[in-house]
Amino acid sequence: MTNYQVVGTDVPRIDGEPKASGAARYAADLSHPEMLHGAILRSRHPHARILNVDAEKARRLSGVRAVVTARDVPPVRFGITIYDACLFEPEKVRYLGNEIAAVAAIDADTAQEALSLIEVEYEALPAVFDPVEAMRPGAPVIHEQAHTYESTFDVAGRQGNVACRTRFAHGDLEQGFREADEVFENTFRTQQNHQTYLEPHA
Repeated sequence: MTNYQVVGTDVPRIDGEPKASGAARYAADLSHPEMLHGAILRSRHPHARILNVDAEKARRLSGVRAVVTARDVPPVRFGITIYDACLFEPEKVRYLGNEIAAVAAIDADTAQEALSLIEVEYEALPAVFDPVEAMRPGAPVIHEQAHTYESTFDVAGRQGNVACRTRFAHGDLEQGFREADEVFENTFRTQQNHQTYLEPHA
C-alpha cells in the first residue's frame, strides 16, 4: 500500500496548542494607550415602539467619550438584499437585541455603566416568533413600510411580513410525482446553528 505523506496522516494544527493552552491572543486581549471601549444598548423587547431615548445621564458620566443614538446618525437603511435595517432604529425595535444606542468610554466597566444610565421608553407591540405564523393574515406586521425599502434587485411579492416570493421551475413537476415510485412529504425543523468560534466578531 502506498505511504502518503499527507493523506491519511495526522497533521497538527499550528494554532491548536496555543488555543488549547490559553496562550492564543484574540482581539479582546489587545490594548493600546488611550484606547476606547465600545458597548451597544440593545432592546429587551421583541417588538415595541420607541417613544423616547434619554442618554443625557450617560453622556455626563465621567470617562464616557461618546454616546450615539438614532438622533445622531442619518436614517440610512442597509441590508444584504433588502435595505431594511438602520444603524439605530429611530421609531421601533423589531427583534430582541435590536440596537438602540452605542457608547464609547475609557474602559469596559464605564461603558457598561453608561448603558445602564440610558433610559428608553417603549410601547410594547404584539410580537410574532414563528415564520409560518408571521406569514398568516392578521399577523403583527414587523416592517410596515417594507414596500418602500430599496433593494439590490427587483423584489417581487413583498406583502405583510413576506420579504420576497421567488419561484423556480424546470420540467413537469406533477408528471414527476405521478411517475415516482415513492413520494415523501414532511416538515423538518431544526434549531439555529452557529459556528461557535472562540472569540466574538472583531
